[in-house]
Formats: sequence, structure tokens, C-alpha cells
Amino acid sequence: MHLEHLFKYSGLWMIRTGCVKFLRNSQKNSLFSRTHGIFFINFGCYPILVAFFFLLGLFALPVFAIEETGVQSDQSTSTISLNDVISLVKKNNALLKQAHLQTSRAKEQVSIACTKSKPQIGTYLLGAHQLENPQVVFESGMLGVIPHLGAFPPNTVTYTESRRDSLYSLVSVNYPITQQRDIRTGIRMSKAALDLTEAKETQASIDLVCEAKKLYCTILALGNAQKANQSAIKLFTELGGTLEKLIGEGYAQKADLLNVRAKLAQVEAREESLRLKKTSLFETLNRLCGLAASTTLNLAPLPDPVCEAASDTFFSEAADMAVTNHPLIKQGQLQKKMAKLDENLKRGEFRPNLSLTVDRLQGHVSAEYFPKQISVAGLLLSWNPFDWGKRKHELESKKLAYRQADIALEETDRNLGETIRAAQRHVQETRAQLKAAAEKCVWADEQVRVFRNRLSEKAILPKDLLEAEAQLADVQFQQNQACLDVWVAQAEFEKALGKEP
Repeated sequence: MHLEHLFKYSGLWMIRTGCVKFLRNSQKNSLFSRTHGIFFINFGCYPILVAFFFLLGLFALPVFAIEETGVQSDQSTSTISLNDVISLVKKNNALLKQAHLQTSRAKEQVSIACTKSKPQIGTYLLGAHQLENPQVVFESGMLGVIPHLGAFPPNTVTYTESRRDSLYSLVSVNYPITQQRDIRTGIRMSKAALDLTEAKETQASIDLVCEAKKLYCTILALGNAQKANQSAIKLFTELGGTLEKLIGEGYAQKADLLNVRAKLAQVEAREESLRLKKTSLFETLNRLCGLAASTTLNLAPLPDPVCEAASDTFFSEAADMAVTNHPLIKQGQLQKKMAKLDENLKRGEFRPNLSLTVDRLQGHVSAEYFPKQISVAGLLLSWNPFDWGKRKHELESKKLAYRQADIALEETDRNLGETIRAAQRHVQETRAQLKAAAEKCVWADEQVRVFRNRLSEKAILPKDLLEAEAQLADVQFQQNQACLDVWVAQAEFEKALGKEP
């Protein structure tokens, strides 16, 4: 670490800066003598101040450097729980950020749709150059009859003007009248699209949280497998040493020793495989949490799951409630609603459009005989009755899309119920396996206790006790694995229910 960084971190940056400025000013007004490569100030209290600042930096900076290192080491060794991982996923995951931005865009679309019901103001500016000399013809009596004089003008008059540039501006205000019904339909459609986007965001959050839980449990399972593997390595090593002694005494065969060595090599190879798999899963978990791939997480162990014997009625009620409020069901319902609204919008194209319009034309640079200002107000009717059957076919297409959305919703309902029931059976299965593994662990523990007593009585060989301890380690690993399987099954069941984390 650089010295300036230590000064800045320890709060001594201002002291260091002041000291440098002080010495620079003193170089201009003081005399210096050089002895063995060291500068001394010849007069005043400058040597005392320099010695004070030197000793302060010498003693203070190592202390702050040690404190900074200690803080970093504490952060690197801190553990992270499953709830912390879920919070990181919901906060930093890139997919969830994109889904949230998509929801914000959908909200803006609703605001855009609402503006269509307001008056639309348009401004136009036309600058032109005349290609021909304009002519204005006044017929005889065109401007009326003057008493005692007769028609004005009395004869036909042709007025010719030279070509010139023109500049006109038009301000138009249109307010839709008959289109308000279609505009309200469009607003409802935009709101349905917003609800659909929010349902997709919720489902994405549920999927990612479930995946993070499964990764968390898998990494813990690999950690337990590594512990069991290390115990097996230790036991096989001790068993190999015991067999070597027994072979020397004539109580064992060399084939037994070779078998133990082969198993030891197999367990050591499995240890390397577990380490590589754990590294890959950590990288995947870091990606879900929005962390760097090289980040090392110390995962906290999970408690034993609560394995209550839930009745079939409880599961059926939970499934019925989940089907009603599930995000996938909401997506299907909203897609069906949007298809119907889209059909209604297409029906509106068969009706003519009537709008109230107010226009003002201003001639900034124009011919002298043209009016400078024209303001009009009226009704504007637009309709295209002949389109060769285009709107009719488009309407039939919208009807088919609505039927497709209806069929998709029914299929989603059936598939969701099937998924929930399968997840329910998986939870019950893993809980039964956990109960059986716990009973087996009690038996293996009791067997090790009995073998130890028998070994103290010299009724068995040491290798028998080592084999019993290896079996106990394997059974404990199976129990831990069954516990994690229950957690994974519960995460999948919550995902199937559509339960928000």
C-alpha cells in the first residue's frame, strides 16, 4: 500500500499536506545544510516540527494499516445465511432488474395511452417558393354593384404578380369524439399489459429464488460430502496402517491392504471432483446474486426442517388457493383479457371517426391580395368504408387469438395442478426418507458405541471399529443429504404454489 494512500485513509492527509507546504515555504525563506543526504533547517523550531511529523507517521500508519487489514479479513470470513442470499438475488440479479425496468416501461405505456383522450395540438410551418407568376382575375361585377356607378369592376381585370417566397404557419387542435370508446379500450389494454408484466416479474422472482435455494442446498450437500470423504480418507489411511501391522504379524493378507489402497485412491479422486463441482456451483450462485465470479461465500448451515405430518386436506386446500392466485394463472387470464380487448379495438375500426377541430392559418410572408389570418372551427369526419375485406379478416384473426388464449389458460390450469400435486408427493417422500435416515443414524451411533466397548474387551479387531466408524460417517452424510433434500423439495413446492419469497 502506498504511503499517500495510508495518509489519506488514516485521516493524516491534511497534516501531510500542511507539512509539505510548510517545508516548501521554508525552503524559500530558510537556509539548509546537507549532511549525509539529510536536510536540516538551520534556525527556529523547524527541526522539532519535522521530527514530530516524522514520528507521527512512523507510529500511526502501521496501526491504521493493521486495522484496515483486520476489517477486510473480518468481512472475508463472515458467513451468509439463506435469507441473505435471497436478498442479494432479489436486489442484484440482472434478470430481475430487467423485469423491473420492463414493468416501469409498461407504466409509461399506460400514461401514453391516457394522453390520447386529450385534445391533440399540431403546429405546421410551410416555406415555399412560387414556380409561376401568380395571376388573379376579377370578373366584371365580382366585387358588387356601386350605386350610380354600376358593377365593380366594370370590366374583367387580370392582376399578375412576380414570383416570390411565402411562409405560412398552421395551428390545429383536434379533439376526438367518437374515438373516446376505443381510447378507453386502449387504456384498459395498457393496464392489462402492465398487470401481465408485473405477474411475469413475480414469476421470475419465484423461479430465481427457487434456483438459488437449490444451489445453496447443493453446495451444502457437496460440503457434507467433502467432510464425509475426508473422514473416509482418514479412516482408510488408518486402516491401511493397521493392516500393514497385521500383515507383518500374519493376521491379514496383502490383498486386503491392496483393496484398502484402491479404495483410498478412489476416495481421493472423488475429493477433487467434489471440489471442482463446488467451485462451479459457487460461480453460478455468485452470478445469481450479482457478485463477481471470484467471490468466496461462506454459507451458513441450514437447520433441520420441520417435518410435520400434513394431511391431504391441507395440501388440497393449499393447491386450490395457489391455482387461484398463481402468477401463471394471472398471466393466462390477462392474456385472454388482452385478446378480447384487442378484438374490441378491431371492431371500432368499422365505425367512422368524428372529431372537433379548430384551425388557424397565419400568413407571415404571402401575396398582398391573400388574407393574412384564417381561423375556422368545425367537425371532421373520416371513414374508409371500402378496404376489400381487410378489417373483416383481421377481426376473424383476433377472434382466433382469443380462443387460443382461452385454451392456453385451461391447459395452464391443468398443468399447474399436476405440478403442485407432484411437488406435494415429493415433499412427503423426502420427509419420510429423512425420518428413516435419522433412525438409521441412531442405530449406527449405537453400533459404534458397542464396538468400542467390545474393543476395550479385546473381543474384536481395531479394523472392525474403523469400519463401524466409517459406516457411521456415511450414515450421517445420508442424514444430512436427506435434510437438504427436504429443503429442496419444499423450495420446489413453494415455487409450484407460486408463493412469493
